[in-house]
Amino acid sequence: MVSDPSASVDWPTAPLWRRFAALVYDGFILLAISLAYGAAVTAIAAATMGVRSDNYQPMFNHWLFTLGWVICLQGFYYVFWRKSGQTIGMRTWRIRLSDANNPNLLAGRTQCLLRLFLTPLLVLSGGAGYWYHFFDPRGDCLQDKLSRTQVLVVPKTY
Repeated sequence: MVSDPSASVDWPTAPLWRRFAALVYDGFILLAISLAYGAAVTAIAAATMGVRSDNYQPMFNHWLFTLGWVICLQGFYYVFWRKSGQTIGMRTWRIRLSDANNPNLLAGRTQCLLRLFLTPLLVLSGGAGYWYHFFDPRGDCLQDKLSRTQVLVVPKTY
C-alpha cells in the first residue's frame, strides 16, 4: 500500500514485457507449488488407497485432484494480490495490481477472483486478453478492464 493513502499516485501502466517477465519468475514458484501438491496427493492417495506397482498416477485418476491443483495455483495469486498487490515475480519486476479507480487501493476480493477466472480463459482464447493491450489507449489488458483492476509500474523506492 501507499504510505500516505491521501497522496495520489501517478504510476505508468505496466508494459507486456514486464508482465511476462513476472510470469516467468512466478512460474518457478508455481512449479514448486505443483511439486509439493503432487507429493502431498501421492502420499495421501498411497496411504488411503494403497500403492499399485503398475502406472501409479493418483493425480490423473480423478478430476478432484486436478481441481485441487488449480485451486492451489490460483490461491498463490489470490493471497499475494490481496496481501500486497504483488507476487514474488511482480515485486522483482516492480509491478503491482491495484484497483482501477483508485491506484492507492489493492484490488478487492471480487476483483481478484474475477481476474483469476478470466485470465486463463483469455489466455486459452489465443491470448485475447494480452492482444487487447495493443489497442487500449492506456495499455491495459482485457483482464484488467473486465476486473476493473490495473497493473502499474511502481517506483524503486516503493
